[in-house]
Parts: sequence; structure tokens; C-alpha cells
Amino acid sequence: DITPLAKDEEPPDNGTGGTHPTAEESLLLDFQNSDELGQCKAITNLATQKGYDLAGYLKRAKAETLAAFNKEKRLDIFKHLLSLADKAPTTSGKQQPSLPLDDVPY
Repeated sequence: DITPLAKDEEPPDNGTGGTHPTAEESLLLDFQNSDELGQCKAITNLATQKGYDLAGYLKRAKAETLAAFNKEKRLDIFKHLLSLADKAPTTSGKQQPSLPLDDVPY
């Protein structure tokens, strides 16, 4: 519909309540809308960015791969990883500021 709005009319609500989602909300929405493979890649990339021992977690959970978990469990893992601080790369013992991950899996 391209009908111009009257001066006292409000634009229609697009479902966001008039606010823009935060970066974290946007990441969660993208994650939830991804298929199993996309979710597994997102978790793997985020675990690498955060410096999280994903292989150790899988071993403790007695799971071969992330695909062994149901969608809700993968979402819980993703939320947990989002809550962690980024791993700062080190050079000669000095911590450098963390850089954003350029490779977005979805």
C-alpha cells in the first residue's frame, strides 16, 4: 500500500512495537530461523570467537556433534555463548582488543 499518510496518522506497526531489535535480539532471531546446519555453524563460530572449549563441552555432554542436540538445547548453548566475553588475541603476552568476527554463518 503506497497511499500517503495523513499528517495525524501513524505508520502501521511492523510487529516490532516501533523499536528496532538490539544486536543480540537480531542474532537470536537469525539463529532461530536457521536450519540445523546453520545453527551448528553459528555455535561453532561463536565458540571460536569467545575462546570456548566446544569439543570439551561435547565430550562432557556425551554428544558426538552439535546436531545431536535438539533445537532448544542448541538455542540455550547459543545464548550462553553470547553472554560470554570475546577472547582477546594475544601477542607477546599482551592482550589486544577483541575484533569482531567478519564471517557471519547466516
